[in-house]
Amino acid sequence: MNLEDFRLFVMVVDNGSFTKAAEQEDLPTSTLSRRLHDSTSRVPLAGLNFRFKI
Repeated sequence: MNLEDFRLFVMVVDNGSFTKAAEQEDLPTSTLSRRLHDSTSRVPLAGLNFRFKI
C-alpha cells in the first residue's frame, strides 16, 4: 500500500463511506474501491477482514 492509497483509506474511514470519500476526491466510487481493494490485497494483515460495499 502506498502513501496515497493509505490516505484514501483514512478518508473512507473518516467519512464512513466510500461514496462520500470519492466525492471529496472527485473520483468515481468504483475507482476508489478498486484502488483500495488492490492495495490492501497486497498487504498481509492477519486477522483483518475488509468488506468493500459500495
